[in-house]
Amino acid sequence: MTPRIAVVGGGMAAARFAERYGALGGPGEVTVYGAEPRAPYNRVLLAEVLTGRYDAESIALPLGGAGVRTGSEVVALDTAARTLRLADGTVEVWDELVLATGANPVLPPVRGLRRTDGYGLVEGVHTLRTLEDCARLAEEAVGARRAVVIGGGVLGVSAARALAALGVRSEIVHQAPYLIERQQD
Repeated sequence: MTPRIAVVGGGMAAARFAERYGALGGPGEVTVYGAEPRAPYNRVLLAEVLTGRYDAESIALPLGGAGVRTGSEVVALDTAARTLRLADGTVEVWDELVLATGANPVLPPVRGLRRTDGYGLVEGVHTLRTLEDCARLAEEAVGARRAVVIGGGVLGVSAARALAALGVRSEIVHQAPYLIERQQD
């Protein structure tokens, strides 16, 4: 019997696992479960999508023959029964499980970023983690004169550069003494 391998998460780590598993001749049937409506893509290139250098399709990642279930958020795991439950109520069985859930954007503890009901961000505040975030940001950048990017890591600097390329004056606010401090000494 072919082992069923469930990969929870539709990001770069999930895609890399699926691609390498297939390339190395893994005997299982891999299915990647991602909450987003698209197959895994290279998030590092989101700023390049924002500038128009790449389109969404060109940053798709290879999956090595794995199946992908887009729009399939995993909301519960039962490790004893070896099942996972999707947001739509579907239950899927697995023999081996890989958790590749990635991370969510970290927002600083600054008042005024979130809506008063606690759900979502106020108008004009964006995160940049998904292609949908990128599309919303690009849409709002059209009429914007100024942007403040919080975070001077690789993605923050790339986002500020992309916004500047779109004609939006951009400033970076960063807590470290210099930009991209995790990658540079």
